[in-house]
Amino acid sequence: MTLTRIDWEDAYYRCLSIRVAPSPRLLQAHHRARAVFAPAPERAFRPHLSLLYGELPETRKAALARRLEREYSERLGALRLALYTTGGPPGAWRCIGSFEMGG
Repeated sequence: MTLTRIDWEDAYYRCLSIRVAPSPRLLQAHHRARAVFAPAPERAFRPHLSLLYGELPETRKAALARRLEREYSERLGALRLALYTTGGPPGAWRCIGSFEMGG
């Protein structure tokens, strides 16, 4: 995956994240997963790697982002994919499957 930039929002689950470029393979995987797991109307797909959940002041998130921008790589490789149910708070999330990544 190609990481593009560090981002933050006023949303608990997107407090601090790194955006991921939506490559053709990633978009294909997203569409397949939606067809199997969530065939409801699709929301905008914003691939990202979550770094921090929580509620922080805007100035703190910006400072963390500046610090991280000096230290992260633009490429990320993954050996496994884990699928989680995410209903309720993070402590209630459960892994429903883990798979080796191919090629």
